[in-house]
Amino acid sequence: MKKKFLKSAAGILLTCFLHFSCFSLSNTKFQNEFNSMVSQSKKINQYKLKVTQEFYSALRKKINYSYGTLLLEKPNKFRFEITKPRKELYVFNGKDFWKYIEEMNLAQHFNSNLPELGYISILADLTKLTKYYTVSEWENKLTTTQQINPKENSTSQILNTIPKYAKNSIYIQLIPKENSEQKVLYAVYDKSKKIITQLTIEHSSGNQSRFIFDTDAKSQMTADTFNFKIPQGIHVSD
Repeated sequence: MKKKFLKSAAGILLTCFLHFSCFSLSNTKFQNEFNSMVSQSKKINQYKLKVTQEFYSALRKKINYSYGTLLLEKPNKFRFEITKPRKELYVFNGKDFWKYIEEMNLAQHFNSNLPELGYISILADLTKLTKYYTVSEWENKLTTTQQINPKENSTSQILNTIPKYAKNSIYIQLIPKENSEQKVLYAVYDKSKKIITQLTIEHSSGNQSRFIFDTDAKSQMTADTFNFKIPQGIHVSD
């Protein structure tokens, strides 16, 4: 029976979940927790999140912060709105992707989601993780003494400050299966909130990003949430 499954792509994916063949570690506890996380995510169709982003520039050797909200809807729609330090908007309705920077009076249109933002769509549907990444337990867990949130303009690299270990969390390492500008990703999933609360990305360029998420009950979704309406008088670039 197992050989028959392996003959098709669907079989490969199914076997992956049943026999953990998509995992690089034979850690049964982690595999069970990961499968439980994916199962829980199937019951949730929308996410409303507050976002704090830390970005470490390998060129400038310092960290900058930005803040905003992220709205997600299965299978792959999202609205990522940055409010500080400047207003930026990234909207994908599953077909068209828009990037809008208010102070530059500029909107850019793309026929599909940008590869560097692909991880955002995956946050809406965790069942896709094993399709695009090799999944394993993040073994280099942070201890209770290690800090998070380096100071603004800090020269310390993001990966040098790991989140405090919590028993109610799952720590996940994600290695892209195909060539990607992402070298490795580290995710922290909160079992009580049922969301990924932290996502750290080490880029091939040497840059590093960390997103800290929390639930946002204030944000509202409408029929137009994932559609971009071009403001009057702005320049549009395709």
